[in-house]
Amino acid sequence: MRIIVHFVWVPTAALLLSLLSAPVAHALLVNWKADVDGAFNDATKWSTGKVPGADDDAVDNFVNHQIKSTVNTKVKSFTTKEASTSQKERSKRPTASPAAAGSA
Repeated sequence: MRIIVHFVWVPTAALLLSLLSAPVAHALLVNWKADVDGAFNDATKWSTGKVPGADDDAVDNFVNHQIKSTVNTKVKSFTTKEASTSQKERSKRPTASPAAAGSA
């Protein structure tokens, strides 16, 4: 009877060990590489060379561009850098058109 017990426990122990050592997906921190416009699904724009997925933290540390997506995209989180006060103020300043500048 002792032999039967060993046959029952060995496969069970092997199964438990294989479950405990199974690879687990970890979230990656994926950064937008440069201050340029681009498509979210363009892998060359991301630091890992892959588009961030549902388990990844996507980070955009730049402010003078647009990241566009034409498909539904899920990421664990998406963090953007806010423009500094001086950048915001510059973007609010009116610009003179060439015609208005010449008429002064």
